[in-house]
Amino acid sequence: MTPKAEYVLSLIANTSGEYVFPRISNQVFNKALKLLSDEAGFQKNITSHVARHTAATTLVRSGVSLDVVAKILGHSDTAITLIYAKYEETVLINAMKRVI
Repeated sequence: MTPKAEYVLSLIANTSGEYVFPRISNQVFNKALKLLSDEAGFQKNITSHVARHTAATTLVRSGVSLDVVAKILGHSDTAITLIYAKYEETVLINAMKRVI
């Protein structure tokens, strides 16, 4: 882990069992995402729902197992995760190549 990553983790470390970050509603979060996406010049409307799909797909494309992605997203069943993580043919081919 890089020193910068360790520093960030030390800032958010919490052993009391409470939430590390303040809890906000989806509405407030989506407004913040809209401001950021407008600032970045994105043409697509970015929401927490879009962010979850993007995160899941990115993790799967990076080789993270579906079980791990399911845990990250809080899913009890990987079938739900499959809806979020768009499996592409290249991901499946690369997985088969690792087996062969």
